[in-house]
Amino acid sequence: MFLATLLFARLLLSDAPTASSSGGGGGGGGGGCGGWDDELDFGDDDDDLADVGKPAASGMREAGDDFFVAPSAGTRAAAHWVSNSSHAADHVAAGSFETAMQLLNRQIAVVNFEPLRSKFVGVFCGAVTAVPGLALAPSLLLPVQRTPPSEAKGLPAICLKLPWLIETLKAAYKHFHMGNFTDSLEAFKTIVHGVPLVVTSSRTEGGEAKELLEISREYITAIRLKLAITEVADDPVRSTELCAYFTHCNLQPGHLFLALRQAMVSAFRIKNYITAASFAHRLLELPEVSSEKNAEMKSKVLALAH
Repeated sequence: MFLATLLFARLLLSDAPTASSSGGGGGGGGGGCGGWDDELDFGDDDDDLADVGKPAASGMREAGDDFFVAPSAGTRAAAHWVSNSSHAADHVAAGSFETAMQLLNRQIAVVNFEPLRSKFVGVFCGAVTAVPGLALAPSLLLPVQRTPPSEAKGLPAICLKLPWLIETLKAAYKHFHMGNFTDSLEAFKTIVHGVPLVVTSSRTEGGEAKELLEISREYITAIRLKLAITEVADDPVRSTELCAYFTHCNLQPGHLFLALRQAMVSAFRIKNYITAASFAHRLLELPEVSSEKNAEMKSKVLALAH
């Protein structure tokens, strides 16, 4: 509409008579001051106005060049963890509990996973860290990896470490020596449940993990026997039998000393002197009996053994 109005105005101006500077009279004046100076000079703007209604093809091409294309989503770190490792702990850290249970079943024949629930949750939560963002915005969850960023195959960080299991073993030993067998049993079970989810970096660490598992197995058996002895305290024969079983667990020398002494006393009370003498001979082979604080007991053991 604006373009049509301008073209119509120009047409009218082109048809109007132009003022001349001929001769005299009061209306004309010879100095070129007569007539109306209303000629509109559009200049080069006419060409620009003529292009107003044309489609801006070049502009559309430029807009197309500036169009933003979002990059395609990459693969989650958890998916790489599952594909790059056959260790159950890495699958647990990735949240793939089903494949982790399948691996544990094939590798170490685990069938009851209920005791491992807390360990699974701990390993899964320990493989990510939360970074706070803006106010009222949720935190960003970032994966934590144990491998350097330069490696193509990334693996997650596992919160269960071998040094922590060793400290748990020391605490279990302390509870056992003090007679807190229930607390000691829980500590040894914690080690057993944690060893399958520990990632070792060398043969030495792998050997230490296997040793922790064997020690915990022996002590769990010994503590179960000790608790059973307490339950059958009214039956001295059965109690002596369980004490004899107790002495065949592979315990530390100091703990084996306590087990043999209990078994010897129990056998002596039911007048089973031959069995008591065998326990006495085994006691004499331990270095703890030769200490000064056990000198009096050593003499009694020698008398019983002979």
